[in-house]
Amino acid sequence: MALSIQGIVDSIGARTGASFEVVMPDGTRWRTGLGEPRFRIVLRSQAALVAAFTRGYIGLLEAWFDGKVEVEGDLGALFAAGAVGYEQLESRAVTKVENDLLEWRSSNRDPARAKTNARAHY
Repeated sequence: MALSIQGIVDSIGARTGASFEVVMPDGTRWRTGLGEPRFRIVLRSQAALVAAFTRGYIGLLEAWFDGKVEVEGDLGALFAAGAVGYEQLESRAVTKVENDLLEWRSSNRDPARAKTNARAHY
């Protein structure tokens, strides 16, 4: 991989001030910060790694919901660090395409569609 995983982890750590560790699917560990990590992100599959790097926090959260990512330690510290430091990794192009497709598929411009959407959410 052309990107330096340690460089990315260090960059996020420097912006957030968080000490954390990322464990890759093959068991390789990347750590940043001083002292014990406040949290650890364990990527269980290559799909989780790809999701995290192509779809940013959305991909990471979806992989977590699907059980492809495990989080150990301080969940609050993870979310705080993510709010500050993860944004630069998000592929805005991928997210924009996803959002545009969702808008096209389930837009509220049509009153009948808006009612269907409201029923699905409430």
